[in-house]
Amino acid sequence: MNVNPLVGILFIVVLISTVLFLIIAFYQIVKFSIQKILARKNSHNHKLTPSLIATIVTLAVIAIYLLSLRGPG
Repeated sequence: MNVNPLVGILFIVVLISTVLFLIIAFYQIVKFSIQKILARKNSHNHKLTPSLIATIVTLAVIAIYLLSLRGPG
């Protein structure tokens, strides 16, 4: 199997940038969620806000994406 080295390098760069993007996005989501939880404790408001729904959906999408990266098997 003869693979162009450029393809491998490109794949590694894309993989690293994807992982970095996911880490940064996850950090922002967690930080935002903690701020929302702290704000909610002060206001005693326990209904689902649109931002909380968006956070849950985003985490679900990231989880599905990470599972799809593993591929079959």
